[in-house]
Amino acid sequence: MPDKDQLHRCVRSVTLEGMDRGLNVHDAFSRAYGICKGNLIQAGWLVANSPRSETPSPAGRRRIKELRKEPDHRAKLAEYESLKRRARKVQRTGGDDLFRSLGGRGGGGGALLESLSSSSGLESAMRGAANRSQKWIQGEVKALRQAMDPVFSCDTVFGDCKWPSYPSAGHCFMAALAVQDLLGGQILYGTVNDIHHYWNQVGDYEVDITADQFDEKKIQVKKGKIRPHIAVFGRERYKRPPQEQNDEALQIYDKFRKKLTEELSDRDLCEYVHHLRKMP
Repeated sequence: MPDKDQLHRCVRSVTLEGMDRGLNVHDAFSRAYGICKGNLIQAGWLVANSPRSETPSPAGRRRIKELRKEPDHRAKLAEYESLKRRARKVQRTGGDDLFRSLGGRGGGGGALLESLSSSSGLESAMRGAANRSQKWIQGEVKALRQAMDPVFSCDTVFGDCKWPSYPSAGHCFMAALAVQDLLGGQILYGTVNDIHHYWNQVGDYEVDITADQFDEKKIQVKKGKIRPHIAVFGRERYKRPPQEQNDEALQIYDKFRKKLTEELSDRDLCEYVHHLRKMP
């Protein structure tokens, strides 16, 4: 029987996020298993050709040993087992789960799991997190920015490198693409102190995840405008912008996205990885 600690912790996390969105525990659990196995295989944590694709790779086994040192590891596995039992009960009885009747866990963090149609346009892309609270969006972008901090380097800068004095400088476009894939919405373009800058609009909120390069608060989430924008970058969620117009930036983003995906996988944020891999 292969060690499944990492897989089960991922399933627990993604299941709870699905329940936050109103799914019953069976539907959320079933969906989470497929998402997590696919992401862990692509990240190299599971062996792709093993029975049921659940056997850890050597790197996966090392990661499991690290997870087992965490003080809340056993509690998270116990919660996974509880969710699995409840999912089976719902499947047998066909009834609603208690958490669904109460409207989800009532918690905040985590990532959205919906997949939007590529033909739905910007109007549908805005639905990703449009109805979420400012506190919830702040939790999302805080977790994403924490994973970005180790990724920022001169190798992933678009423009002049100001690392390590201003690590996020030159990464605003890369960060804005990642935020759009996670939360939906649009990418805004403007200038700050005569410097080109990109940030996001998610529903009624504007989000700037790299504002610290201007000696401002690192993460800014505001209902309304953070600053005036000049234009909207015409890219839909998960879509690849026209290559001929953005070739250099996209080459850098592919490198940035690969490193960020590895960092998110190390943090067991499989649901975030799910979104970043949707762009072809």
